[in-house]
Amino acid sequence: MTDFGHADDVRNFVRQVLGYPLDRKRSYIPEAAFDETFGEFERRFRQPVLPDPKETVAVTLSSPKTAALFFDRVWDCELFKNRVPEGIRVNGATDAELIVQAMFCFYDEDRLERIRTAIGQTVFAGAGGGVERFCRGVSEALEQDRGLRVTALYKSSASREAQYRPGNGGAFLTALQNLPIVREDQLSWEQVIEFRKDSQARQRARRLLHWLDKDLVGRDPVFIENAIQFRLDEYKKALNDFGVKWALGTLEKLYDERFLALLLGVAYTAGHFRSVPLAEVLTSGLAVGGVLVKGVQQLVDLKETRAKYADIAIVAEIAEKFDKATGEPIGATSERDEET
Repeated sequence: MTDFGHADDVRNFVRQVLGYPLDRKRSYIPEAAFDETFGEFERRFRQPVLPDPKETVAVTLSSPKTAALFFDRVWDCELFKNRVPEGIRVNGATDAELIVQAMFCFYDEDRLERIRTAIGQTVFAGAGGGVERFCRGVSEALEQDRGLRVTALYKSSASREAQYRPGNGGAFLTALQNLPIVREDQLSWEQVIEFRKDSQARQRARRLLHWLDKDLVGRDPVFIENAIQFRLDEYKKALNDFGVKWALGTLEKLYDERFLALLLGVAYTAGHFRSVPLAEVLTSGLAVGGVLVKGVQQLVDLKETRAKYADIAIVAEIAEKFDKATGEPIGATSERDEET
């Protein structure tokens, strides 16, 4: 089986999707037409657009505007109806990325079976999670080939679990349940750009995303509760100040335990992160206002070669259902209008 994911394999992937034999000598279709099509594709996607080394990058196939509220840069994809604006977008031009871009670029219902066959012969073979199954592979390509600090962002825990399956790597999963989650479908790039211009709003959003930090280490539950409550209030204020619509849901964050220990400044040996008092508090669960804060150890299939920082993946999952006609929540209420 061909393992598309290296130099000439992007070309082979596109050949297969478009119905060209992999062996050019056996092709009954004019090769000049393919060369022109593939050349135009490469001109569009082979030129990298890279961030500053210190900037954070999110890879998502579901929530690019939401990601831009929390991260410096966001991976841009042919899938998006409204592309990530210049100055925010990232394109590493790695082969894994180009395979995903080609899949969406040349997508057609008549080519669906060929696309499925071709994907099954790439680095994405066997990946679960629907359209979000490409997030991990793209994130790892950007980390390994471009040296970027990348976090995958998913819209559901099911998608994340399909990507990061049980394994031998020590991980710590935190969750903020009953939290305001940004409604991607009600957010515009104009709002995002205005939000990003306000350094205080960006800081409030990021402090909530990175609420688990060394300031909480060695503190009693009351201090931890008050510190998280402050960040929750600041986060909600930032959303409301810019008219960002939200709905109740869960924000999960998956950490690599080895590097989370370094981030928190605590000792760690494999399987013994639970001895840290903060982890014990989170494992028991902590009610902060109407939000339930939890943390649990997990073993997932992490690569030994992954970049040396704590964040692995994030889930921003909305729990409410919405009426398609009105856009209003069905059978659920929240405080989304409390400050408007």
